[in-house]
Amino acid sequence: MRKHFYLLALLLAIPMKAISEETWLHQGSDVPAFKLILKENGVAEFVEGFTWLNPMKWERKDDDLIIHIDKMDEPFYQSMQHPLKSSDGCLSQVDRNKIVYYEELCDYLNIGGYIFYKQEN
Repeated sequence: MRKHFYLLALLLAIPMKAISEETWLHQGSDVPAFKLILKENGVAEFVEGFTWLNPMKWERKDDDLIIHIDKMDEPFYQSMQHPLKSSDGCLSQVDRNKIVYYEELCDYLNIGGYIFYKQEN
């Protein structure tokens, strides 16, 4: 019984990473600024910009940020191949229905050639 108490106390002492809404911002360049919002319920959504990809899902697995995109068309898929081939340090994998980032390696996301920076909430 005492062993279980110590195990429970140890588990409660480990800080848990809370999932909260995140906003990633493309600050504008040849297009106006637009946002990617990762909501607490696992929904990802573009505000302006790539809205045709909405709705999307997102998750964290190990040290990866995975964005699931059901509506990825051929031009968008091809636009994601360039940063993957150029060894953008954050981009790990691009499939027809998902993008995977090594989140711990960078503080930005390259999405279709546009750079998004995480905003502090």
